[in-house]
Amino acid sequence: MLGKFISLWFLLSSVAIAGQGVAQQLAEHGVKEIVFAERTFVYDNHWYANFGYQWDGKALYGSKGRLSKLNVNTGRVTVLVDDPAGSVRDPQVHYDAKKILFSYRKGGTDPYHLYEIDVEGKKLKQLTFGHYDDLEPTYLPDGGIMFITSRSKRWVNCWRTQVANLYRCDGEGKNMRMISANIEQDNTPWVLPDGRVLSLNPSLLLGILKRLLRSFKNTRISPFLSIFLITCLTFLSLLPRQEQKRRVW
Repeated sequence: MLGKFISLWFLLSSVAIAGQGVAQQLAEHGVKEIVFAERTFVYDNHWYANFGYQWDGKALYGSKGRLSKLNVNTGRVTVLVDDPAGSVRDPQVHYDAKKILFSYRKGGTDPYHLYEIDVEGKKLKQLTFGHYDDLEPTYLPDGGIMFITSRSKRWVNCWRTQVANLYRCDGEGKNMRMISANIEQDNTPWVLPDGRVLSLNPSLLLGILKRLLRSFKNTRISPFLSIFLITCLTFLSLLPRQEQKRRVW
């Protein structure tokens, strides 16, 4: 019993010390607050569930959506948006640290739209509208916004699940135009320091895995080694690649 108590004490102490170390490092870089989103976890074993739909068409939006900010020094959490029946995700802080861009599905509605709010939790503003899901937004240096959306009206090859492609709009959610035209999901656009945008398309990974499985089929390589090699190549395929970067202006 004593051993378990000591182990628990050591674990909690380690977590506290690690937390203090992280807070100190963040403070050294001028970070005072961290913005984050919360929603209930909904499980699905298909990678396109990130878009909000299961293979059978059932919505996987989640609920109990919150947008909050954490004070690094005090540990205090301030709730900016609280919607028990809705869902919040993908927050991005503006370069001037005065406003936050995020994806929000209001309770009682179906699609996600892009919203903006100031860092004090005021001036909530809806930027996009319609019957489409708009997700994973990111601010662009020219004042625009890039995001993924179902507005391209595409579906995956093997099922009735919609595909999200890259779009961009101005800072008010207007003047939209399509950036990518894939038949597999585009994910997580992210601005690089030189102004290009990095995004992930899993079709590259799926192609590599298919070729590996075909090549291993007629060899004597052990299953464990095969899994290890596939894991390594999977990690490498997720690293930034030149063909995955697109200049947007």
